Amino acid sequence: MAARSPWYDSMIAQSLNMNNISNSPEQDDDLTLEILEKRIQEVLMGMGAAVVTVLYFTPVPDSSFLDCSRPCHDLDWPMICRVKLTIENYKTLQKYHWYSNNCSMQDEIATSILTVNHQLPGPSIQVCQNDVLIIDVINKIPGQSVTIHWRGQPQTEAPMMDGVPMVTQCPISSYTTFQYKFRASASGTHLWHAHAGAKFSDGVFGAFIVKEPKKKSPLKNLYDFDEKQHVVMISEKNFEFDNSRSLLINGKNVGEEIAFIVSWGRRYRFRMMYSGGSISCPITVSVEKHLLNVISLDGNSIRPYEVNSVSFSKGERVDFVIKADQTKSSYAFKVTSECYNSVIKTQALVKYDDSVDEANNRDEQLNKILSKDKLLDTATCESKSNKVCVGSVESLSDIPNVLINNVDTTLFLGFDSKVVYQTNDTGSEELSHRIYRMNNITFTYPSSPLLTQREDVLRSSMCNSLNKPSICDKSDICECVHIEKIPLGSKVELIFVDLGGDFLETVFHLHGYKFYIVGYKNFKKPVTINYLKQLDKNGNLFKRNFNKPVLKDTLRIPRHGVVAVRFIADNPGYWMLRDEHALQWTRGLDMVLQVGNSCDTVATPKNFPMCGSWTEGLPKLVSEDPALENDLQTLLVSPLDASILTDMLPVDKPKEVSATSNDSNTALATTSRPDRVEQVTRNICFTQKTICSKVFYNVLPYSKKKEYTPSVITSDKWVEYQEECEKLKMEKEGEKQERKQARESKKQMMAKKRRKT
Repeated sequence: MAARSPWYDSMIAQSLNMNNISNSPEQDDDLTLEILEKRIQEVLMGMGAAVVTVLYFTPVPDSSFLDCSRPCHDLDWPMICRVKLTIENYKTLQKYHWYSNNCSMQDEIATSILTVNHQLPGPSIQVCQNDVLIIDVINKIPGQSVTIHWRGQPQTEAPMMDGVPMVTQCPISSYTTFQYKFRASASGTHLWHAHAGAKFSDGVFGAFIVKEPKKKSPLKNLYDFDEKQHVVMISEKNFEFDNSRSLLINGKNVGEEIAFIVSWGRRYRFRMMYSGGSISCPITVSVEKHLLNVISLDGNSIRPYEVNSVSFSKGERVDFVIKADQTKSSYAFKVTSECYNSVIKTQALVKYDDSVDEANNRDEQLNKILSKDKLLDTATCESKSNKVCVGSVESLSDIPNVLINNVDTTLFLGFDSKVVYQTNDTGSEELSHRIYRMNNITFTYPSSPLLTQREDVLRSSMCNSLNKPSICDKSDICECVHIEKIPLGSKVELIFVDLGGDFLETVFHLHGYKFYIVGYKNFKKPVTINYLKQLDKNGNLFKRNFNKPVLKDTLRIPRHGVVAVRFIADNPGYWMLRDEHALQWTRGLDMVLQVGNSCDTVATPKNFPMCGSWTEGLPKLVSEDPALENDLQTLLVSPLDASILTDMLPVDKPKEVSATSNDSNTALATTSRPDRVEQVTRNICFTQKTICSKVFYNVLPYSKKKEYTPSVITSDKWVEYQEECEKLKMEKEGEKQERKQARESKKQMMAKKRRKT
């Protein structure tokens, strides 16, 4: 047995003495093992206790929740949240789901309304940041189609889920279901709403709250509670029989008890949004005897501003904190809307728990004038001592440095309206109507979604400020699909100009982006774009603000106002610049921003719904569109096509159609059967695909493959198709040569090695 060290013997002796044990040398080895095992057990037990203590005091994500409305933790895994939204027609003043908050009582006047899941407003969707939403929208409205837009979400990963009809998707037809799938990437107070006519705006909307972990919230120390019951949805209801309107708070008016419960000494975060209506006048909100500490606009945190009231417009969202520091009682939560010589009011209650309701006289409360002490207004106005306008509001984050210097793209967007006169069919009466224009273009929707079926949209139907249809030179009305193209990754400045002064204010919402408001100026009379460009060139238009400008996605432009916004075009796709006051799908002031090319966008899922025009055959389309007819003639007589006509035509083709004929007019005129021409055209496309299959089609990404699939090739794609084909042929040939040279070099190297060995 190896000699033991003095230290080891000393340790054993101490252990024996501590336990009053006296053993013979023969028993030392067994006793030593027993003592070591005991010591190891003690160490392991201590380590285990420490680990258990650490785990006990470490926050661990909950394994399951009843729904996605839960406390958000930075250690949580994102949840998959399933929601079903059923759009139906219902009568008010009938207790469908009175046992819960799902009710459609609405106002004190019986009327027919649209509801979602029998609720007005629709269900409040509350999730944590980065949760994945799967939402089934069921349209049960006869004869009307609809889409749902998720305001505030950039939809970078799924632009086809943005919810704009004929831009990002086909409308959801009656009695059909569409499933939205996207990640709630942008935190903040948002809302979801229908993208359709005025009737849908009266009922198809709801709150959409995306919470971030409170640990990550930059203003978490300003409030104690951020609860579901303090979400405030303000909407406007319009009555057709007398053209009256009323304001609703969470779907209710003053005839019903609406109370927000608070406890004395606590601070509460209120999340408020305004869905608007047919008129959508700006609203002003205040809470009796309480200050509003405004901390967020359009879901973006700002430097806190303590005010007595806040004014905002349709589509905007405002977060503010109320401190319950008054005498225990009930206080009026007042909402007022004033425009077009009309004033409407409503109110709810901020009620302290265990308090006596002292706000019994509601008429007296409503007639009180709102406090004029200090107002935060989201309009682009001039700030004063008692008024903070949005241009003076500071964001918590700095504007990116690349946006401070010169931008890559500047677009002046001048909008106005014009009265045009037309005679009726008999010519006996002159009729007039007003059209609305952006850069002298009246927007109309395409026949197929731009994002998913761009190849199905006629080139002649699309336009921009520099490329307008020829009909615009001959008519007072220039109507087309207004698309302004912006390079991907460019720095963009949009300058909005109210040219006509026809509106008290105009509200625009930009899909897919948030922008910084960097400049504004209000004129007292109409101005021209050229005049503003000259002012801007001389530096006299306005001084741009780059000191933490406010970040928003919805913009209010006053009468004769000029407002400049900036953003980085880093989200490819087709994004709507939406006129918020359009009663139907559009009144003409909308516009689409195409960021990047079609190959830059996310690939559309397989079997994604498609829609568009249908015609019996190509010749009918040719006769309706001369430009397309020219393209088709060029297509039929190109040398490549002429060489393959013989093989592609049916065996019993008419003798008049010569495979070597270069007279396109003859080819069109002598082909008496429309299906022959259509078949020739399709066969040409299929043959061209076959020729290029190895060098072109197979090397394309999926998104580009769909664009050049033979079944969807159109004549206006033909030139681009051939150019791409030839380009890829050359690239492929170059790759072949490089591989050949590499193989030859490898062979030579192997031969040298063999010679050496």
